[in-house]
Amino acid sequence: MASHAEKPPTKAHMVTWPIRAHSCIQELTKQLTEDPSEEATVALERLAKSERLVGWRLNLKDGLYQQKIIRRSKNLKPPSMEKVARSLANGPPANVPELWAGGNGGSARESGKGNS
Repeated sequence: MASHAEKPPTKAHMVTWPIRAHSCIQELTKQLTEDPSEEATVALERLAKSERLVGWRLNLKDGLYQQKIIRRSKNLKPPSMEKVARSLANGPPANVPELWAGGNGGSARESGKGNS
């Protein structure tokens, strides 16, 4: 029965310095992208602005975008049920996005915007 082992390459090939550098930069960018820390965000921002890495700028900016999504997801703290209930009862906002949605921090009824 034939072996399912991987066949060796038929032609000799050499891993050059640029190929190794490319792989290294890709792996390091991936590690920073998956790290939800502020330090990783700062590092990706700095690398994306570097004139020496112009050829990698799109990859670095994409990594930064993905990293910020990961960071927001990791740091998201949903409000407690009590805060949600108070907010729904026209109480104070349960979280910052809700505060922004209310304009000046109050509800539409409190500010007179809900009246016709």
